[in-house]
Amino acid sequence: MIIGLGFDLIDLTRITQLLERNNSGLEKLFFTDLEREQFEKIKNMKRRIEWVAGRIAAKEAFVKAIGTGFAKNVGFQEIEIISNPLGKPEVKYLKPIELIFPAYHNVEFFLTITHSQLSAGAVVVIQGIPTIKE
Repeated sequence: MIIGLGFDLIDLTRITQLLERNNSGLEKLFFTDLEREQFEKIKNMKRRIEWVAGRIAAKEAFVKAIGTGFAKNVGFQEIEIISNPLGKPEVKYLKPIELIFPAYHNVEFFLTITHSQLSAGAVVVIQGIPTIKE
């Protein structure tokens, strides 16, 4: 059953300005070590901007889907967006998901990220099976 849905849209101009002002600090604030490794492999500036905007949009969509926003000890560093070998972005929550969804098991996350010339957007769907208490 679907237990969460989140969407976010990021203006690429905003990300361009952030990257131009504070290149090294931005990655440390928003991204995990593994995400930074993927980011460093991107050499094209336009692609870097899209990548950063897409990952931030995905993390924002994730916290909307779990219903907490960036509160209750959920921060950018606890959410990891990594591309699988085929390039598909996947979301991983680095803390026990049972803390957020104690009434569900087999919780899964589904993520899609898209870009246009002006923005990047992401949708996260969370699915889980209700735990039956006897």
